[in-house]
Amino acid sequence: MKKKGWLLLVAALLIAVISVIVQWQLHDNQTAEASADGTLTAAQVKADAGQLNSIIESTHPEFSLNNIPAGYPAAKKSFLAAASEKMSSDDFAWLASAYLASLQDGHTSISQTQSNETLRGSYRMTESGLFEVDDSGNITGKKITAIGGIPVNQVFNTISHYEAAENDAAVMMNNTIWSTYRPILERAGVDCDKRTILITEQNGTQTSSQEVTFQSRSPYSVWKTNDIVDSRMIGDVFYIGLHDCQTGAALDKTIDSLKQAVDGGVTRVMIDVRNNPGGNSDACEKLLAAIGMQPPEYGVYVRKSPLAMAQTDGTVDWNADIKPDLSTAKTNPRISLVVLTNEFTYSSATMLAVWVQDGKLGTVIGYPSANSPSCYGDVLSFQLKNSGIKGQVSFKRWLRPDTSADQRMLRPDVPVSIGGDPLQTAVNFLDRQ
Repeated sequence: MKKKGWLLLVAALLIAVISVIVQWQLHDNQTAEASADGTLTAAQVKADAGQLNSIIESTHPEFSLNNIPAGYPAAKKSFLAAASEKMSSDDFAWLASAYLASLQDGHTSISQTQSNETLRGSYRMTESGLFEVDDSGNITGKKITAIGGIPVNQVFNTISHYEAAENDAAVMMNNTIWSTYRPILERAGVDCDKRTILITEQNGTQTSSQEVTFQSRSPYSVWKTNDIVDSRMIGDVFYIGLHDCQTGAALDKTIDSLKQAVDGGVTRVMIDVRNNPGGNSDACEKLLAAIGMQPPEYGVYVRKSPLAMAQTDGTVDWNADIKPDLSTAKTNPRISLVVLTNEFTYSSATMLAVWVQDGKLGTVIGYPSANSPSCYGDVLSFQLKNSGIKGQVSFKRWLRPDTSADQRMLRPDVPVSIGGDPLQTAVNFLDRQ
């Protein structure tokens, strides 16, 4: 009987242990399901908010240079206060976006993993408002006044809350890109579950409306292109359409053609970086070298941080503070160079235009870039532990070569309004040279 009692006790203990193991497995499965469902506990939200804040303040140059935007402290306080309760990963991503927007740095952001749905049709923001664009790419007289019954200015305010803007041109760019983006419209109060969305337009004194549906199209399609670079002769002008700042075979082929043209007597060159999102500035420097020019030097400050140390090699000059230098610029009096820009010109493409303007290498024609000439850039990637949200943060500050020029806005030498024709303006300009 005593032996039997011990056996029963052992059996009972085994059953209890198995029961505990099963309960923990069930708990783990429930946690995994909650995570897969995109729901974060209050503790997870708070932890991710703290992690994001720590990454930003220990990495971004604004903090070590004590150049913090006026709106940042309030945005940080609001972010950390709101990040204290259970919410979906998407809702947390919106909180994080609003927080990062206060940095006014277009290179620092998180990746939104939401819908690519945008309203059908094409629209573009001008100084006068948001207008419909026809099939030929021309801005019509139809000004958008409301979307889904929500005043368009309310949509603009929503965009400015979540998207960083470095200058007024960035506001134009952001409103063009995001005004028809479904998640932004939902945040602005538009009922996007309806089959169609009512757009109200004003054309002069006439008010009209139309029903529009959503389509699958990335809001970033403004920067989509099939070719990195193309070139052709426009009269006696060698035209280069640089759609992405990338080195490689395509650029090398264009440079060979450019050199042959210059050797053959061509003296007028046009580089078009409208709608160019940037990339590798070496591509821009190679184009200038091909026509016997050299850019002035940007100033740069590099911030040392744990994130930077983990993602860069030992060649980085930590905490370097190199001053801008105009003296390195080299012109070529034989070449009349024009660079075309618009609000969608960004990063290294903006740098090319700044080089040309500050170094007196040529003439910039078009609309200001959304990227400030003096800005933050060269990004490091990160991922938040609980939500899995990915993002990037700048760890360098760039200063334009001409310290007396406007630091926030690249102002073209020959301005062309949004909706104008910079290409024809440039051709006419070169004809007069």
